[in-house]
Amino acid sequence: MKRILATLVAILAAMVLTISPAMAEEAVGLFPACFHIGTDLYGAPSFNVQLLFNAPQGQVTGEGQITQPVYPPLDIKTKLQGKYTAGYIKATGYPESDYPPNAGVDNIILPNPNVKLQMILKDFKTGTATYEYRKSDVGEFEKVGPVPVTPVNCFE
Repeated sequence: MKRILATLVAILAAMVLTISPAMAEEAVGLFPACFHIGTDLYGAPSFNVQLLFNAPQGQVTGEGQITQPVYPPLDIKTKLQGKYTAGYIKATGYPESDYPPNAGVDNIILPNPNVKLQMILKDFKTGTATYEYRKSDVGEFEKVGPVPVTPVNCFE
């Protein structure tokens, strides 16, 4: 349900603002952008991110998934939050947590981050990224990068 809601917000932002990622440097409002981060070499990890940019405040939020098909296989899902300025994006990812209903704000303990992402983009089209991930809540971060960043269609 959360993923559907996030997709609807991204579609609404695209319809209302009709802003493309190429216009992001001059954008005012919200706009979505999706990227594939990785080399596509067999066995290398691949990071796909779907982001929603808040241009007036320089904030970015979204979700991502790191996968790797060979041993050790990876399937790390993360909720990203961060900031961006002029093609530089820095975000931290947290695993999805299920909180009990009516838990209230005081009872929520945020999980440890599972992803750290830094991207440098040229005209919101291509660029490079460095990211770190960890498989467990308390494990060590493993660093990947710099690796290429390519845009992908958000609405497929």
